[in-house]
Order: sequence, then structure tokens, then C-alpha cells
Amino acid sequence: YELRAGTNVVDKVLEHLFRALIAELNSPSAPSVRESLVRSFVLALGTRQGTPAQENSSKDGHSATQLNRLLSWLKENMETRITVGAMASRVGLSVAHFSREFKRATGVTPWEYVMEVRLQRAAQLLKCGESVCSTAMQSGFFDQAHLSRLFKQRFGMSPSAYARQQIAASTAGLSFPPLQRSLSVPARDGS
Repeated sequence: YELRAGTNVVDKVLEHLFRALIAELNSPSAPSVRESLVRSFVLALGTRQGTPAQENSSKDGHSATQLNRLLSWLKENMETRITVGAMASRVGLSVAHFSREFKRATGVTPWEYVMEVRLQRAAQLLKCGESVCSTAMQSGFFDQAHLSRLFKQRFGMSPSAYARQQIAASTAGLSFPPLQRSLSVPARDGS
């Protein structure tokens, strides 16, 4: 349950439970009695003054909506320092659980996804005429060498060669297919 905002709540049942709880805290009764009163009070508070909380996750660990919001956030914040821990905390999961569920949902690890999105952004910026150094910074890479190493590994050519190829193609009126790999979120059954 999530409590509704507001003050001046008058609820005789809650008041009675709260007074009993205070009395028990001041008496030498068994811990199980105190625990029972605390549980009763919290349950009554939630049911009487709260609303059912929205489900935070699916049985897989996170919902498709949470994942889509996270992926949008990643694309908007590529140039910043992103960690798997920060991604996990955005969806309220531990790093290990998040990593497992992310891979289950997308087919790649969270870090592979981040690198792929950064490389796609880099290719896009290079195609628009940005320098390799500027592209590295705008895509979230540590430096130009980091971008160059991963770009060549992923696309089979250096960022500079790709930029030259794009410039030559545009002057000749040619168009190369985009360097792309599908990284979409698959639809879940029953969602």
C-alpha cells in the first residue's frame, strides 16, 4: 500500500491500535505481542488510509514499461557516466538480479546494450560530419582511443574510415545502409 498524502486523519480504529501499541511498548510483555500489534497497525494504516501500490515488477523482475523507460533514459544520457548499478537502482533491483533480467528481456547484458547504443550514436554523429574526438565525447566514451577500438571491433573499420566513407558516399550521391543491430525490447506474452 501507498499512503495518501494529507494530515488531520481521524480514524478511531487506528487511534485505538496506536494507543495499544504505545502501551505495549512501555510494558514488559512478550515480543510476539508487540510484533503482532505493529503488524496490525501497519496493515490497518495501509488498508484504511492508503491505496494499493502499483505493481513494481513482473514475475520476471521488471516490467516492460520499466524497461522501456530505462532504455529511453539510457539513450538520453549516453554522454554521461552510466553504471550497471545506476541502471539497476532506476528499476529498484539489485545489480545481479537486474543484469540477469535485463539479459533475459533484451538478449544482451546491460553493458553490451550501453556500448551498442553508444556505438550507434557515434556512427550517426560521424555520418553527420562530427570529428572523431567530438563524437567520442558526445557518445559517452572515455576518449577517442576507446571509441576507435570498440568501433573497429564492432563495425570492422575505424571511425575515421567510416566518416571518410560516408563523406565520399554523400558526394557521389550514394547511400550505405545504416550500421545497425536491432536492440528492441521483445513483447512479453500476457503483457
